[in-house]
Amino acid sequence: MIDELPDMQKFCATLARMHRDSIPLSSNGKFGFHVVTYHGDKPRDVTWCDTWGQMFANSMKRRVQQERDAQGPSNELDQLLPALFEKIIPGSSGICTREIIQSSQY
Repeated sequence: MIDELPDMQKFCATLARMHRDSIPLSSNGKFGFHVVTYHGDKPRDVTWCDTWGQMFANSMKRRVQQERDAQGPSNELDQLLPALFEKIIPGSSGICTREIIQSSQY
């Protein structure tokens, strides 16, 4: 690990470019994968979706359920999750799309 943060503009542009450049690898024009992927030892839901936001939301919902299975119910999560799934993720989809398009200029 390093002790300093990377240049955030460069990091975001690089991350956006990686996602943009992987789009042609999808033979069906959708977001997701044809195989199960993992976050550590936990499987992620990366089934094909029409939008990046929906694929990300599905993946997060599975991760939240895995957390509940391991830790039990959480009133704090129950209060925070509606905003995540109803506002933050849908709002981020447009931003991410714009960032991917803008990153092609770098």
